[in-house]
This record gives sequence, structure tokens and C-alpha cells, in this order.
Amino acid sequence: MKQRRKKRTMPYIVQNIHAQRFRGHDFRRTTHLLDGSEIKIILTREVCQKMFYIVDESPQEVSWLGSVTRHNMEFLIDEIFIFEQKVHSSETRLDEEAVGKFFTELLQRNDGIGKSNRIRAWMHSHVIGSTSPSGTYGPGNYGDLAQMHSFGQGADYFIMGIANKSGELRFDIYFYTLGIKIEDVPWEIVEEENTELHNAIKEELKSKVTSAPHQFIGRYQIFPDEEVLSD
Repeated sequence: MKQRRKKRTMPYIVQNIHAQRFRGHDFRRTTHLLDGSEIKIILTREVCQKMFYIVDESPQEVSWLGSVTRHNMEFLIDEIFIFEQKVHSSETRLDEEAVGKFFTELLQRNDGIGKSNRIRAWMHSHVIGSTSPSGTYGPGNYGDLAQMHSFGQGADYFIMGIANKSGELRFDIYFYTLGIKIEDVPWEIVEEENTELHNAIKEELKSKVTSAPHQFIGRYQIFPDEEVLSD
């Protein structure tokens, strides 16, 4: 009886390929919340319209402030304010005295204390320029980033918005207590509940609209004052 020869197994040789040095690329920074919720800016219809009119009517850069209501990572800008300022075609510098005057006048309102505590947005027009922030961040500098530094002192967060006449609108959120910034935050417009109008329409419907009695004959629905046509 012939004995079978054992097959010789050849060692498996893996050829190494040398790696290339790491190099930069076009980074796409994205932010996701672990609970699945979204980070977004919400504008009321009135706020969005006011912002458009400000940009449309201003041939130079102009600034305005906004009050913000925050729910988790949703930021509702519910009112905006124009204040005294000196502007030109490429820059708007905010005077501390003028800003202080604005807050003093705001505190005279019935909701002034709560509203002033919710001033968490600074927005301005770049006229026909891009919506990218200008300048360098930090004290003693000029430009958008330096202005954000002055607003952010003592705040847990602050929103910067930049718009232009081309219809572009960009928001960045600076979380000062966390030391991070989220750029180009998605935004949307929300319709506010108009309780007064809602109640008025409801009462008008009650007084003017009634349900008429009806009956079905075969596939056809008729009202009592209608004639039934027969073949």
C-alpha cells in the first residue's frame, strides 16, 4: 500500500507597503450631539423680515442685537434691536457708550430685565461682501472677531450673524464656557402662534359657518333643497 506524501506548506509572506507621510486635506468639520438632537438657529417670521429690511435699506455695514431663548441646542432669536452706531462701507464699530445707552433704554420696558439678560446675538450686514467674519479675535484688535470678544465677556455663549445683499445669512455660535465655536449653524424660520388672531378666526367660523343636514342616495350626496335628477 502506497503511502501518501504530505504536502509541504509554504509560509505566507506579506509584503509591506511603506506609508506616505500624513498630509492635510479639505477638512469638513461636522458637529453631532450624542442624544440625536440638532444644533440650529430659529428665527421668527417678523425677525427675519426686519433683518432683510435692515440689509436692504443700508448701503453700509450696520449692526443690530437680538434676544435669544435657548432650549437645549435650539436658539430662538425672538426680537432684534437697532441702536446708535457709526458705520461705513466695510466696518461697523460699536461704541461702549451707545451700547450702554441701549441697555438703559431696554431696562425701562416692563420685560426689560429679562429681555436684557437674553441679549445673546450680535448681527450685522456685510453689504455686498461675503458672510465670513473679518478681523482677529482678541482684545485690542478690530473686526468682527474682536467685536465678538467684547460681547462674549462673562457670557456662557453668544451668537454672531452676518448677512449680505446677496441673500446669504450665516450664524456662528461661540460657547465661551466650553471654549468652542460652531460655524455656519443651520437656521430656519418658524411661524409664531398668534393667539389673538386664532381666537378671532375661531369665533368668526362659529358665527358664520354651520353644518347643513345631508343624505346619501346611492353614491351621491345631496342637500335637502337640491332636486334629485332621475334618468
